[in-house]
Amino acid sequence: MRRMLIICSMAVAMSACGSGGPAESVTDEGLHGAEAAPETAQEYEELAYSGAFDKAQDGESVQIDGYLQLPSMIFTSGETSQINIYERPNQRHGREITAYLKSGSCNNCMQALPEKYTIDDLKIKDHDGNPIGANERVRLLGTLSVNESSVSQGGLSVSLRVTEIQAMPAVEVDYTQFGALKIDKINLLDTTLVNVLSYAEGRLTIPSMLFMQDDISLDMAFGDKKLYVNFPFGTGPNQIEDIPENYTKADFKIHDAQGKLINLNKPVKVWGIRSQPGKDNSGFLYVEHLEQ
Repeated sequence: MRRMLIICSMAVAMSACGSGGPAESVTDEGLHGAEAAPETAQEYEELAYSGAFDKAQDGESVQIDGYLQLPSMIFTSGETSQINIYERPNQRHGREITAYLKSGSCNNCMQALPEKYTIDDLKIKDHDGNPIGANERVRLLGTLSVNESSVSQGGLSVSLRVTEIQAMPAVEVDYTQFGALKIDKINLLDTTLVNVLSYAEGRLTIPSMLFMQDDISLDMAFGDKKLYVNFPFGTGPNQIEDIPENYTKADFKIHDAQGKLINLNKPVKVWGIRSQPGKDNSGFLYVEHLEQ
């Protein structure tokens, strides 16, 4: 399943794409008769993920832990690559930090993506040259930008210009500790519950019409209403495998949080970010964690 890359011209690279300006240089004349000043180690404030969404942090040098995820559309220039950072693994919606990395095959860099890309095209190296992929836990060091935005959750757009990226050990995430909202018949159409971490329990069913690109939505019934449960395509945990054009129920192979295939005839419990419900539309639950 493919996503779209938008190439920015040099004229708009700094504003629309977050591209860094040209590197400063020192001429031989400027160094004549004097020794170059010793480099001073940059200090970075350790900041919780939620702490980045604070206007007071704008312009600060920080380090933040999070999980890599490719956005569905990327604005980029020749010098800078873009990726999203989320608070939890497999998260695809909700509060996000846009990270800008140098483009290339160097350490602390991300290789430029092709015009039409998939998750397999993501190639990043940390400061030691180790490869890093999507949904992996990382620590990012860089300069934070926090700006007001009318289209971002909470009214703030947050980005990080990365100077160093570190691979971090995986940790087990206990979704029962987040206080997630349970979706039921009463709150199914509540339009105030937008971008809320939620969970639902029930049996997944195949809708009469399927729309497939980067993801696919199955149904979960709540009385005469349905919740749309959205899965990304893939063979990893909390993903659904590619579905052929002429499919049967047996072609729906969904992996739980442990990577095991679920039984569609049995109920599941699924956590994720809930999108905006409509008057007659329950919205989507974007799957992060699935148990059976």
